Amino acid sequence: MAGGVALVAVMVWSSWPVNPSGYRQVLSGAAQDALSASGTTMLVAQADGAGDLIGPYTATALDESREAVATATQSVLAEAVPDEASAQLRAELVPLLIAASDSIAAVQTAVEESDSAGVDEAAAMLTPIQDQLDRFVTDTA
Repeated sequence: MAGGVALVAVMVWSSWPVNPSGYRQVLSGAAQDALSASGTTMLVAQADGAGDLIGPYTATALDESREAVATATQSVLAEAVPDEASAQLRAELVPLLIAASDSIAAVQTAVEESDSAGVDEAAAMLTPIQDQLDRFVTDTA
């Protein structure tokens, strides 16, 4: 009986709407994850271009970066927005997450096609996205 009560309490607590401060932490965490994945992608692209990595490692690292941004995006989209200020922050972050995802996918595609110029071009697209994500993390900290 006590286990059933505890389970119900956990279910109610986990479905409770997040407050603005908690939501800000969700957004900041997602931005940090995307920033990290973008940085990893840039490093992998550079090392792969220099011939310093083996193909399976490159593929795995890029898959993990892409999945990290997808998970970060999902965490933002799955959470209820508690107020207007939070909605504005979300509206600022979501396009950055999508841009990071698109750029990581472009690097991955260029690597798979052995298109070194395409890798360089796609990786270069990540620099302004990283700057904006970094600024977002700093501003929401």
